[in-house]
Amino acid sequence: MLRIRRMAGPSAGPRGSRSALIGAIAVVVLGFGALTGLVLTQAGAGASTRGGSISSSEVLTRAMTWISQPPPGGYNELGHWAAPAIGESYRTDCSGFVSMALHLTSSLTTAQIASSSLFTAIAKAQLQPGDVLDAKNGDGSSFGTGHVVLFDGWVDAAHSKYNGYEFGSGAKPQLRQIPYPYFPSDGRLFLPYHYVNLTSSGSGTGATAGFETALQINTHDLWTLGASGDKDWQLGPKAGTSPSIAALAGGGYEVAFQANTGSLWTVGSAGNKNWGLGMMAGTSPSITALTGGGFQVAFQANTGSLWTVGSAGNKNWGAGMDPKSSPSITSQANNGFEVALQINTHDLWTLGTTQSKDWKLGPMAGTSPSITALTGGGFQVAFQANTGSLWTVGSAGNKNWGAGMDPKSSPSITSQANNGFEVALQINTHDLWTLGTTQSKDWKLGPMAGTSPSITALAGGGFQVAFQANTGSLWTVGSAGNQNWGAGMDATSSPSITS
Repeated sequence: MLRIRRMAGPSAGPRGSRSALIGAIAVVVLGFGALTGLVLTQAGAGASTRGGSISSSEVLTRAMTWISQPPPGGYNELGHWAAPAIGESYRTDCSGFVSMALHLTSSLTTAQIASSSLFTAIAKAQLQPGDVLDAKNGDGSSFGTGHVVLFDGWVDAAHSKYNGYEFGSGAKPQLRQIPYPYFPSDGRLFLPYHYVNLTSSGSGTGATAGFETALQINTHDLWTLGASGDKDWQLGPKAGTSPSIAALAGGGYEVAFQANTGSLWTVGSAGNKNWGLGMMAGTSPSITALTGGGFQVAFQANTGSLWTVGSAGNKNWGAGMDPKSSPSITSQANNGFEVALQINTHDLWTLGTTQSKDWKLGPMAGTSPSITALTGGGFQVAFQANTGSLWTVGSAGNKNWGAGMDPKSSPSITSQANNGFEVALQINTHDLWTLGTTQSKDWKLGPMAGTSPSITALAGGGFQVAFQANTGSLWTVGSAGNQNWGAGMDATSSPSITS
């Protein structure tokens, strides 16, 4: 007997500043028991040697390690720190941080950076990820009271703002937007320099073509990393929950997440908003761009009921959910949408503007389905069945893939050309796999047990997957290349990716 609970509206969560926030199926499971997950290398273990050539992508990966593994004593000009992911000690101030990121032989000072033969002065137009901006005194006379910033990439086409890594007075370095060349109130003269051993590579703002990721890092901060820019949002998601990101029809993206107050928030190109709606503890929202513009979010309210809010209106669907499961939402024609969810009788349902259907199939308790719109119309859903096997159902047909999954992990699905689709999943040997109409592949990489990958179709074809590796770091793999981002994640949180 299906039990759908009719609920009152979710209670409003407190407003979140960063201080406050911060039916069973019988299947045969073919477990991939012979596979062995590869333990990924630590973030700092790149191709460079101390004082040797280094790529832009490795520089930015190394910079991220001191954010995810900050010096215990914070900023200290007399201190040194060897982050576990790096294993080499550098001075814990602004120039020591930059020296670490560039993998220099020693911790230079700001004055030494400007005068060293290892650095050459360049024009603003020549700046590339991994270059630095070094500060002279306001009168331009010396670097005696200097500061140095690591350049990540431009924020805007006018090159008036950039993303920069810097270590000022504080507990850890930060990545933030900075007006070029630096904040006017600072009073010092910042000049661009290029490290002679730096080689260009696909990294930094605007260089990672085609996708953006949202993640909760291991300090419980919300971050976005990828082609649209790298940003610390200075907002705290609820520990153990996962953000969701969607590219918007008019450009940019929007992220939905459960704040550490328990309230639903959205941030991004369409604006930042505390919806004042309380979410079920431990669950995560899902967001999709609508065909007519704007976005729609699906989430489990703290009453246990499915809600949708956004540009297409707000609605309590009165569908009681598995209390540890999260819904998934995708757009449909005519500004519509469809939601896949596990209800509180452990049945798979889809609800939305297209149809409402009980699929008479039972997902694994505590896991969450994933839904995608298909290029030819309709939708497809991926989920872990209560037998532990991956299933897909929808407009492109129903199938038991016979792939045994990590029992606490959920799959992710995206559309592909010709009404096809691809699914990313963590199998029961803790290996990352993709299965679908495009290809079937064992990536020989190990996700963190209990976490879930996220997959997106790329505009130029193919797909990209984001996941938390078993080292705790964010990785992306796929048609746009493979990268360890060096961003340490909340151990029970999963990333989200969009193109």
